[in-house]
Parts: sequence; C-alpha cells; structure tokens
Amino acid sequence: MKRILLIIGVVVLGIGLFLSGFFSKYLTRHFYQPRVLVTANGNEILDVDLKREMQFLQVNENIAFSDITREDVLDRMINDYLIVEEAARLQIIIPDSKIEKYLKRFWEGYAEEEIEQILKKQQLSWKEWRDLVSKRLLVEQTIKKAVEAHVQVGADEVEEYYWTHLLQFYRQDRLRARQIVVETKAQADTLKKKLAEGMEFQELAKQYSRGPEKDQGGDLGWVGKSDLPQAFTKVLFQMRSNTPSDPVATQYGYHIFLVEKRERGGKIPLAEAKKKIEEDLRLQKTDQAFRVWLENLRTQANIQINNRRGVK
Repeated sequence: MKRILLIIGVVVLGIGLFLSGFFSKYLTRHFYQPRVLVTANGNEILDVDLKREMQFLQVNENIAFSDITREDVLDRMINDYLIVEEAARLQIIIPDSKIEKYLKRFWEGYAEEEIEQILKKQQLSWKEWRDLVSKRLLVEQTIKKAVEAHVQVGADEVEEYYWTHLLQFYRQDRLRARQIVVETKAQADTLKKKLAEGMEFQELAKQYSRGPEKDQGGDLGWVGKSDLPQAFTKVLFQMRSNTPSDPVATQYGYHIFLVEKRERGGKIPLAEAKKKIEEDLRLQKTDQAFRVWLENLRTQANIQINNRRGVK
C-alpha cells in the first residue's frame, strides 16, 4: 500500500512540475510585456530588441557575450536608429540584390541545416537575421555618403606629414627569400642534392617542406633582420643570392634557404610613402569627422534612457 502511495506521489509531483513549467512558459510567452529601455525621437528600443542585437553580434561579428556590455550595445543601437533616420532624409536605400549578395557571401560554405542550427542557437529567425543585416548595411552606406565621401586629403598634408615624421620612413636592409624545412638532416641532404641536379626550389618546397608557407613554394616574402628569428637572419644576410644554402639546423628542423632579391635600407622616398600616408590621414580624418557628425545627430535628437536592466 505504501509503495502504491509512493508511486502515485511521484507521478503527481512529476505532472505538477510539468504543468508548472508549461504554464510558466505559456504565461511568459503570451503575457510578458517588453520593457522600453530607450526612446530616440519617438522610436522605442525594447529589452527584446537589445537581446536580439546581442545575439546578432555573436553570429555576424563573432563577438562573445563576455566581450560586450549591454550598455555598449544599447548605445550602438541608439546611434543606429539616428543614422537610419538620417538615411531616410538622404533617401539612401539598400537594394535587395545587395542584401542577398551579402548573405550569400557570409554563409558561403555552410549547409542550409548548419545555418538553421546556428540561428536557432542564437534564437534568431531568418527574417530577424535578414532585417538586422539590412540595417547594418544601411548604416554603413549612410556613413560612407554622409561622412567618408566628404573627407579629402591634400597633397600638402601628405608632404607635411612626411617631413615632420621623417624617422618613420627609414627602411632596414631587406631581402626576398624562400625556405624548405624538414625534420631530419638526411632529408635535407637529399633535397640539397635534388637542387644541385636542377630541380626547382619552389616545387620541392611545395612537395616536402613542412613550413606554413609550403603552398607558396616556401616564400618568406620581403623580410628584414627584425622580422625573423636570429638563427634565420644570421644565415640569410650572409648568403649569396640565387644559391641554395647548406642545411641549417634550428629548433624548427633542418632548413635550406634561397635568397632571390635584396634591397639596401635607407630613406623611403616621398613618392613611395605617399599612398600609405594618404590612407592613414584619410582614416584619421574620417574617424574625427564621424565622431563630430554622430555627436551632432545625438545633440539634435530627443533621447530618453530608461532602466537598462532586466534583459536576460
């Protein structure tokens, strides 16, 4: 009798827990009232919007929750709302073809089932994901048209930067080299013989080297003494060009090096440095212009910030 009562009690308890969980989810789903966190020019940002944005950032920009704060994301969302309003004023529209192209490129290599699982894990529907991508593209395009398109870098600015930062434009001696790296000296000796017999260095590197640059024929690129381990540079900068070295033992294995070209160090001429200086100055000026532009948008906006807590 006691055993029967115990079984009945367990069953009743299980049913109770099930119903409790079911109705809890039902009530949450049907009666939960989203909180208004911010009102920006009449546009409400809800706690569910904030949660969705954080989930989107996890997928789209590979940002973990631990690396972002709700306050930072909410502040970014306020900026986005104001920029989207500015996009409407400037009549900027992102065509569907551009959105679809972005989506196709972003998910390239993923099977449809994998995409569904990733979005499901972040509790995002395909429509929510697409809408957030569309907003992100619209924000980026508006910044380009309203800010970046108006940034100019004059030739006099480039020249002034060059002469006032001249110490930045000195280059050390450098060379263009390749390597083959194997595990044993016997392997290295065998490859050295193959080179002596006329086999191509690049082909042997692709076939036998275990270095990370093997698929590029062992190409180390242009390097200076400060770019490589001392065990490498000690050999490379003493070698004759276009003559493979004898096997060199390092902590990584046994290497055969080949120096293809050399360049003496010295001052980088303005003509060569010009493009890089112009790009750097453009980035600096764009960043400054964007900050001023965004601050003006926020100053002119009616922003009311409520309690930011409560988002789980």
